[in-house]
Amino acid sequence: MYIIELVYKLLTNRKKKKTVYFEEKEYQSCQHLFLPLDSTKEYLGCTKCGLVIKREEEKNFFKEKQDF
Repeated sequence: MYIIELVYKLLTNRKKKKTVYFEEKEYQSCQHLFLPLDSTKEYLGCTKCGLVIKREEEKNFFKEKQDF
């Protein structure tokens, strides 16, 4: 009886390997629309393809930086 249970467990507990789909063409052809992921607005995610990037500093030369 124990052998039958052991064989049954081996047959039913086979785990399938997870396949990872990384389609770089999809990221290149996407017209990205980035929205902030959290309240700090440091990381942005594309709503269409799921690409996550870190937000760079604003490149606004009219805005003066104050260093105190």
